[in-house]
Amino acid sequence: MVEHNGMDITSLNKYTSDPAVHPGPAKVKDVFIKGWSDYPERTSRVLSAQYGLNLFIMGSSLMLAFSHEGTPIHEEHVMVFMSGVMIIQILWMLWYALKRVTVQRGVEQDIDVHAGPWYIRAGLTVLALLSLCLDILRVGYYVGHRVCLDTRFGLFAFVKFFHTASQIYFLWFHVCDVVMGLETFERFGVMHAIFTNLIVWGNGVMVESDHYLDLALAFVNFTVDAHAPDCNCSSGICIAYTKSVYYLYPFNVEYHVIVSAILFCMWMNIGQVLIHQTPRGTTKVKPVAVIIGPVLGMLAICSTIAVLVIYLSKMGGNTETRDWAISVFYIYGIVMLFSMSVASIVGLLLYRMDHSPLDNLQITPRGLDAQLLFATSMGAWLLSWCSIVAVLANPTYESYRWTNFTYSLLMVLQKYVQNLFIIEALYRSAGEGATEPPSQVFSVTTPDASQNGAVNPAFEQQEADASPDPNIPTGPNPERPSPDFLRVKQEALKNVSIFLLLCNVSLWLIPAFGCRPQYDNELEQETFGFEMWTTLVNIAMPVNLFYRMHSVGALFDVYIRV
Repeated sequence: MVEHNGMDITSLNKYTSDPAVHPGPAKVKDVFIKGWSDYPERTSRVLSAQYGLNLFIMGSSLMLAFSHEGTPIHEEHVMVFMSGVMIIQILWMLWYALKRVTVQRGVEQDIDVHAGPWYIRAGLTVLALLSLCLDILRVGYYVGHRVCLDTRFGLFAFVKFFHTASQIYFLWFHVCDVVMGLETFERFGVMHAIFTNLIVWGNGVMVESDHYLDLALAFVNFTVDAHAPDCNCSSGICIAYTKSVYYLYPFNVEYHVIVSAILFCMWMNIGQVLIHQTPRGTTKVKPVAVIIGPVLGMLAICSTIAVLVIYLSKMGGNTETRDWAISVFYIYGIVMLFSMSVASIVGLLLYRMDHSPLDNLQITPRGLDAQLLFATSMGAWLLSWCSIVAVLANPTYESYRWTNFTYSLLMVLQKYVQNLFIIEALYRSAGEGATEPPSQVFSVTTPDASQNGAVNPAFEQQEADASPDPNIPTGPNPERPSPDFLRVKQEALKNVSIFLLLCNVSLWLIPAFGCRPQYDNELEQETFGFEMWTTLVNIAMPVNLFYRMHSVGALFDVYIRV
């Protein structure tokens, strides 16, 4: 009995001392490293995303501290921080470009054609050129005041210029790359670039909110002692800078936030696998047929410029003149929003008139477009519902009360139906009902979608459509739309998309250049209080500006796809 128990104990001790059950320190380390390396993509995504968020929060903390009066944080501290993060991004972009030229010379580079279409990059180039003009004027301004300004301001001016120039080069030649090597390091680099642009954008928005674009001097808020003789500007470029900053500033702000969105697509594509998509061809549309949309859109832009001039010129008058200018704006807005809502509904109905299949292929930029449309719509929706509440809460307020109410309701409706139209158009199969031969393009999917026998439904459907069934007799299909119907439909959709595009440009111009009745309207201030309402407008207005600019890019994509 004793021997039996002893044998059991010996056997038990041998079992429990097995390294497979209780590994030693070396085995524990191997298991931990193997478990960590089993999910390299997920780990690097989480780490780089947290790095970017903390970088943005750090910059926001400095800017919020600087905005407080009497704080020990001064503008030169913010400038040094922003210069530092921009220099890091410039060095990373330089390293990335050199690596592509030297290390991977002769190797075919995978690209995602959806990540940065040529027209998006062309639009960004225009914004970048306008930003470079502002940067050059800023450098000249600092050179003219170099005697009385800290050298750190001059450093920021030069760094900002080189950052804008090098970044537009990177966007043209590398933003569509699908990185497959050094993925962790590249994720950190791209994420750093994303939040660097968001920091610059956030600082610009803060300055705009503080000064209503009238007293904004780009990204700095310094004051020069007018009584000091050494602080007189030694060059006429200073006057040119102070006069042009009002007009160039909105383009500079929009440039950085759009760049961050495009870089996010590049970050999402790192380590992904390219798959082939074979879309159908497109029915040719005669250019002469696309005339109604551009004409009505240009009419909208002309009326926008007229309203902008009236508003800015009359707001300095007496109370009656100010109320008249605000009423003119609301009437203009009602007409614009109603027309855009009708156009969006017409476009949506045109897509629903036939039963063409949706394109279910997972494309990162397209999914990001839809998410950004919904997220940025909340800015205008917030202001609109606050205005509706203010109108209903002040029944005795007579001046422009019901025009404000109608304008706010139409703003909610217009964004609602426009988002539906854009997303419906982006997810339609390219070239539905086409008559031309197909062309091959590429898109990005996750690695799991191309392994283990996974099937892409959209691709399989396209192959099925391209391969006729021999058991089915050939002949006219009564359910298939006629070529004439498809041509008329595409002509109408192109007119709708270009009209909405120009209208969104108009609605971006109005607030970007100072026509903001939300600041001048006393109705909402009486309901929510001056501080609360100003805070809401300062938060929602930049988001709404980005929505309009993003809608322009999405609608141009719709115009190309139709």
